[in-house]
Amino acid sequence: MNVKRTRAMAAVVLAGMLGLWLVTGSGGQLSVAMARSPVSGVKVPGYGRLLVSGPFLHKNMAVFFLYEPAASGDETDYMTLQEAFKGGLVKISERSDATVRQLVITYDGDKPLFIIAGELVSGGKQDRTMQHSLVIPPETKNAPLPSFCVEQTRWRGGGKFEVTGDMASNSSQAALNIGDQSSVWSSVRKYKSSLRGNASVASGTRVRASRTSSLNEELSDGSVKKLVGGYEEAMGRVALDIRRPLGLAYAVDGKMTAMHVFNSSILFKKLRAQLLRAGSVDAAAGRFNKKPTNLTVRDLANFIAAAWDGKKSTLEPGMDNLVTRYVASRTFTSELRYKARLVHSQVGRIETPVPKPKPYRVPRRNNMNMRQSIRPRE
Repeated sequence: MNVKRTRAMAAVVLAGMLGLWLVTGSGGQLSVAMARSPVSGVKVPGYGRLLVSGPFLHKNMAVFFLYEPAASGDETDYMTLQEAFKGGLVKISERSDATVRQLVITYDGDKPLFIIAGELVSGGKQDRTMQHSLVIPPETKNAPLPSFCVEQTRWRGGGKFEVTGDMASNSSQAALNIGDQSSVWSSVRKYKSSLRGNASVASGTRVRASRTSSLNEELSDGSVKKLVGGYEEAMGRVALDIRRPLGLAYAVDGKMTAMHVFNSSILFKKLRAQLLRAGSVDAAAGRFNKKPTNLTVRDLANFIAAAWDGKKSTLEPGMDNLVTRYVASRTFTSELRYKARLVHSQVGRIETPVPKPKPYRVPRRNNMNMRQSIRPRE
């Protein structure tokens, strides 16, 4: 046994005695810590009591995994949007009378297609994000797809959309649940600025200024991807041995930020990497160079307990989908039911009070100082 391995094992043993489990990365470097908590589970409305593994800590991010103690019998195998796009089974396009708030989807697969709230697509007349989670039935033609814009200035083009695999920030998703396009744009601007600034600090070189108003630009930038990739690499290796995982929750800068729970562990396993990336990007936009905050399962339980106390509203977007929302002063919650069965529950932190939706205003000029050629319709 070499010296590095001996030291690493000794560190794990010592950490366990102190109530901390350390996961070693390449070269024996300790990259992730898991703090023990006195509570073994949490109660999630619609799912009963779920067990919790974590929190796993890396820099300013903490991740909890939620799982079932035994199989519930529901293992629906949904197709994800990324799977369908790679397989050529889905097409997302503008309406014939293009509007900001609605796209059109055609799906040729034989399994139900799950689209998660906040999923980003690029192309068309403007890059968009999905307003809420939806299940698209097999063999669906030209169905409406509720969306919001994450690119304020462009309104031209109109080709097909591509699936990016990324998700809008938690702050943007708070605005999505309120239904306020202006707040979505505001959150995108702040998010872009934070990611660029933090990437510059992390790399030691100034990252060039944004050329567009799209959130997708930052998420595809090399320096930003490198910063986010550090979180993904650290968190991607933890809790892989859980047999029936149903979801995860994460905290950024010492505050519970978001939670996603699903009725199918098959679906969650498919979306695990995408959700971890979303949390990693949120963390990269925060105080990324700070040490992790030792949160507990009790913090997660309190976050959940407050999430279903907000003002309730319901929406029927069609195709046997029912969306129920709860919006409180500091949290938003969205539940998706498909054919009356609960599929996905999302909880997010509202960082600042989101104003009531304002009338849509079209910018007269884009960032290239060119007049808009077409007026977007909301």
